[in-house]
Amino acid sequence: MNISDSLREFISALAGGIASVSVCHPLDVTRTMMNIMAHSPQQNRPQGFFATLRSIYHEEGWRGFYKGITRETQAIALQSYRFRCSIASTSPFTAA
Repeated sequence: MNISDSLREFISALAGGIASVSVCHPLDVTRTMMNIMAHSPQQNRPQGFFATLRSIYHEEGWRGFYKGITRETQAIALQSYRFRCSIASTSPFTAA
């Protein structure tokens, strides 16, 4: 496997990871907010998943759903690189 194949696989893994994070991160933010609000003494907290989605959107806009995504994207990039390196070192098809 040459450099261009490795680079192509790394970029593919990175793109897939970023796409996955882009879709799942807003759901994680909403779930986290629900957990935080469940233990809050506040009386007028949103009840349920969709109410929490609306609350986040009205308070912070679309950016509220993507808080912390930079760190998660960096972790995906590092994992993609580590996975690629581990496959290259353990593959039976690499030259000894």
